[in-house]
Amino acid sequence: MTAQTKFEKEHRTKAEHVPVGATAFIRQAFPDKKVKWYAEESQDGRTYEAKTCYSKIKHSIEFDPAGRLIDVERKVHFTSLKKHTQNHITSALDSLFEKYKIIKTQIQWKGNPEDLLQSIKKQEKNKLSYQRYELVLKAKKDNAFKMYEMLLDSIGTVEKFLEIKQRPTDNLEF
Repeated sequence: MTAQTKFEKEHRTKAEHVPVGATAFIRQAFPDKKVKWYAEESQDGRTYEAKTCYSKIKHSIEFDPAGRLIDVERKVHFTSLKKHTQNHITSALDSLFEKYKIIKTQIQWKGNPEDLLQSIKKQEKNKLSYQRYELVLKAKKDNAFKMYEMLLDSIGTVEKFLEIKQRPTDNLEF
């Protein structure tokens, strides 16, 4: 499997610059929470993202330019996933990489906005929501370490495999 290249440019934006449908959904989901808004450009196009912490879990909710909900992501520890899900995912990673270290794990929900709203409030997957796992990892492939983002289902099927291109920095790194 060959990785496509991921690029992403994200910057803070004000709620008044975000589509009305997106802000309305966020007011319903997190009525009393402080929310940070971001506009994002990536290989998939332009999106808007709301980030907040709810029930001690970091949430990231993504919307398209028309304000339609794309997905809800919840940051978790890889070890908090069900054991069989961990096994399927590690098996997939073992088959792709010589070595790897998982840097970040998110549970991603897709589905009907009303169902996703209920999933957020209950902090559990609603029976009608589609759940996947997004991983950011540092991995060795073809004798070189690189950063990757992967999207997998609960049985370890890779749905998206992107090499993360690091942005050039003005800082010297040692």
